[in-house]
Amino acid sequence: MDQPLVSIITPSYQQDQFIQETIESLLSQDYPNLEHIVIDGGLQTHNRNFAVIQNHLVERFRWVAEKDRRQAHAINKGLAMAKGEIIGWLNSDDTYLPHAVKKAVSVLDQNPQWGMVYGKANYTDDQNHVIGPYPVEPFQLERLYETCFICQPAAFIRKEAFDKVGEIDESFHFCKDCKFENA
Repeated sequence: MDQPLVSIITPSYQQDQFIQETIESLLSQDYPNLEHIVIDGGLQTHNRNFAVIQNHLVERFRWVAEKDRRQAHAINKGLAMAKGEIIGWLNSDDTYLPHAVKKAVSVLDQNPQWGMVYGKANYTDDQNHVIGPYPVEPFQLERLYETCFICQPAAFIRKEAFDKVGEIDESFHFCKDCKFENA
């Protein structure tokens, strides 16, 4: 059976100190059918990001370096470019644990009626040392109204689900990295 293409979108803005580790965590995945799309709103040809990205240019690695209207717009650009059946978004200061993509695809293959899966994750510091576990819970719609128990970088969503609901709403600026404010 052919393995579906997984598109990973990485929005980035002035993340020189983190982007290499992010890219390497994706390149170290044991899932072979990946494309990585980096949308960098702050990339200049003279900064370190440019050198890091050039070092990792491979067949399914694409990057866009141009101004954008913040993170949601960058993600929407990546979604428009994505060719994969499954979408992940990995922020430029996040990393995947080993086997993350392979496990997500396996669960989605076993559950074709599901639009997405999510897994466990850890909070890390700026050196990528684990601070503690993200409070992941089994899915309950009512509970999701109360708290964020889905760690966005650990979520994988079928492209058809994005196609049904549309783009990321660019008017929300504090909901992209689980930074929620009480209403």
